[in-house]
Formats: sequence, structure tokens, C-alpha cells
Amino acid sequence: MEETLLPRMKKAKVGVSSLGSAVGKIPLDDQEAFETQVAQLENLCQLCKVLECRYIRAFSFYPPKGEDPNTCGEQVLEKLKVLIQIAEKNDVILIHENEKGIFGDTGDRCKYVMDTLGGPHFKAAFDFANFVQCGEDPEKCWDQLQAHIAYIHVKDAVPNAVLNVPAGTGDGKIPQLLRWAIREEGYTGFLTLEPHLAMFNFFGAKPKVEAQAPDGEQPLLPEAEGGDGSARSSQEWGRGLRHTVQRPSGHPGQNLIFHRPLYGPKAGPPAVSTAGPPA
Repeated sequence: MEETLLPRMKKAKVGVSSLGSAVGKIPLDDQEAFETQVAQLENLCQLCKVLECRYIRAFSFYPPKGEDPNTCGEQVLEKLKVLIQIAEKNDVILIHENEKGIFGDTGDRCKYVMDTLGGPHFKAAFDFANFVQCGEDPEKCWDQLQAHIAYIHVKDAVPNAVLNVPAGTGDGKIPQLLRWAIREEGYTGFLTLEPHLAMFNFFGAKPKVEAQAPDGEQPLLPEAEGGDGSARSSQEWGRGLRHTVQRPSGHPGQNLIFHRPLYGPKAGPPAVSTAGPPA
């Protein structure tokens, strides 16, 4: 890679901002998986040196099922310390993403993690949509984490929706928070576009999606026979996603309707229209 890919990237003036790893996206009590990820992180640090980037995304583990996440803090910190030591040794920066379902998915728990362990080699990656999906106010979370934020994921959402929505149309408060971060706080870090506007199956297994569309709308996803698209019939090419995001009753915003071809030559960015305020 260092001899073949990197020169081509430099010629094209393409760089790598971070490695989107899944380190820490495992059950907290799975020690075997943790040991595997420790070895993976060592390799990722070497890859960072080859690609000349300094950031590696990380997570703070899934709490054991049925347990209150707030009781797991000490265990989470101990395992994160191991990961941070590897980052320090290799002079890279782990950026903690507030992923839904992990220990650090709320503003309070992210603050606990970052205030305890934050430093030159462990910082926060702020994801607007993930906070919305956890019932959190992104503005409050920004205030809690501002001192630790070194990376931003541009992704938006509204509560209780299966899919994300185009940035700026949801409850992530993206325009106002980015304006504040850049103009008032002098943020100069990366903005990663992570729209997640359609269901996708990263590893290619057959998707099994159970989603109920609002009355009168098409299903949330067209049926698919294969994860790689090979078994789809020609009639499926260009079929689209039409999805209404129903905002909660009393929400000042309008309902949103998205239509986006999911695959094939007609695929493209979503068209967005409004459907009036919710009843």
C-alpha cells in the first residue's frame, strides 16, 4: 500500500482524515473480542502511519443486556485506558463517537468518559443524529463536550424514525451548531459527511428489514433478494425509497417526505418535500 496506493493518492491530492474502525463496538463483557480488537488497534495505528492520518474512531462498548449502563462506568474506563495507551504509544488520536446503544451514547456519559480520560490522544467525535436518536438535545450535548470535540459527523435525524434525514432538516440543530463552532469557537477540524439516508447492509448478508410505512405510503424499503444486488430482477432497478418522517405531535416543524432511488442507474440524491405540520 505504501509503495502503490499512497503515491497515487498524493498525485490526486487525496488524503485520509481518519480510520472509521469498529474498535470498542463490542459487548463490554466479551473479553475475547476485546483482546482481538487490541491487536487490531495496533495494526490500525501502523496503517495510520502509512496513510499519514492521525485519527482512529472508537466506541465505548455495549453494556451487558439488562444492566443499567450507569453501573458500568468503571469497567468502560479500564478498557478504554488500554486502547488509549496504544494510541499514545503510536502518537495517534482515538476519537470517541457517541453511537446509539453503547455506554457513551448520552451527553452525560460522554462527558463522564471525556472528562475522566480526555487528553491529547483521546478526543470526541460529535454525531448530531446519534444524540437525537437517543432522546438527547444536541445543543446541550455540544455544550457538555465542546472542550473535547476534535471531529464532527454531519448526520441528521428526527426522533423515532428508522432512517436518517438530510442534514439540516432534522432535530440535530446542525446549521446553528456548526455556525457557532466555526464562527465563535474557531473549529478547524474535519467534517465527515455521513448521511445514512438509506438502509444498507455492510457485510452483504441478506437484509431482513421490518419497517412500517405511514398510512398511504410505500414500504420503507423495496424487497431485496441479495445483499450484493446480484439476485435483484431487472424490474427492481430504479425502484425508490419514499419515506415520510412523521414528527412528534406538537413539533413546530413540518413532516418530511423523501424519495430516493436505492440502486441502479437512476440512483441519486434524495428529493425532499414537506407535508405540512403534524396533526
